[in-house]
Amino acid sequence: MYYNNNFNRYDEALESADKAIEINPEYGLAWLLKGYVLLNIANISEAEFSFENAIS
Repeated sequence: MYYNNNFNRYDEALESADKAIEINPEYGLAWLLKGYVLLNIANISEAEFSFENAIS
């Protein structure tokens, strides 16, 4: 996920994060990375939701 995010492959990074979350919804790192991706594509409200899930 991190690799795809660094090379502006946000769609692939988001897909990877979603798969990880589907497998384990409690996986905070996946939520955190999803939040970063969403922040990079200016989807602020969904990024905030992802960050909140990362710390809960």
